[in-house]
Amino acid sequence: MHTGGCALRRIRVQVMTLWWRRPGNRGNLVRHDRLVKASTEENPMTRTLPLLLVLPLAGCELFQNGTDIVGGLLNPLVAEGMMITTVPPDAGVGDSGIGGFDLSSAGIDEGVTLTLFLADAANVTQIDQAPVAGASVSLHGSDVTDAGAGLYTLAGGGLTYEAESTWNLDIAVEGTSASAALHLPVEPTFTLPALAANTAIDIDLTGQGFDSALVIVMEAGGAVTYSNQPEGIREFYEFTHGGEAVTVVEVPGEAFPNNGFYAVGVAGLTHTVAEDLTEMNTALTSIMAGKMVFETASVGM
Repeated sequence: MHTGGCALRRIRVQVMTLWWRRPGNRGNLVRHDRLVKASTEENPMTRTLPLLLVLPLAGCELFQNGTDIVGGLLNPLVAEGMMITTVPPDAGVGDSGIGGFDLSSAGIDEGVTLTLFLADAANVTQIDQAPVAGASVSLHGSDVTDAGAGLYTLAGGGLTYEAESTWNLDIAVEGTSASAALHLPVEPTFTLPALAANTAIDIDLTGQGFDSALVIVMEAGGAVTYSNQPEGIREFYEFTHGGEAVTVVEVPGEAFPNNGFYAVGVAGLTHTVAEDLTEMNTALTSIMAGKMVFETASVGM
């Protein structure tokens, strides 16, 4: 039976859909889908699933929206990553001329960088078990390097960060084209409190509209004393799926082990949501974007 070109389908799907608005955003609500289970009715083993979603004949638009959501949830291509630009700290601290914070000695690249993991996964337990190699990836027109084992990187690509703009991340793999729209936020504003050795501090990012925050602390000379940067694809997933906007970030006391000068770098990050993704798993995929800025301070000086 057909009506207006749309056939009736029954899809059994167990899914949690969250609607939320980023702080300071008066626009539309943002959808975030989390898949629990989904399958077609033809499989009798699925009849025990608790939620039956019926996409009616009455509206093709509703049917298409429903199939788009389910298609995004079932798409096996998962991407986790971070696109960030880093502004180096001041060469000196105050009037002393002491400092010499060297990002390169800390393994940090200036300018726009991208770390991206690709996987073929149906659920979160599989994301680190099936990396996708051999994909062609580009960011805002610049080629991204295939580093092997599902890791793709970009550093020193000549891109200039454009706050409040949207960049496309394009992925081509096995004849399929996928993309993500990255919304580049402004840099965070924060003030460091007085520092004391081995004493934690709070950095207040409340109301700035960030989904998460990356923090790096380094001593003069370049030694990193603290970083919350995720490493593998599973760490990236856990970093991006907290579900709450960032407010106050705590930096542990171990970040300031000795008297001396420190640079504290903070990047306020935004995450992709379902509407930003094409031909990717909308429940598991999340790609971050942001700008890191440094403030310098001293302990016991």
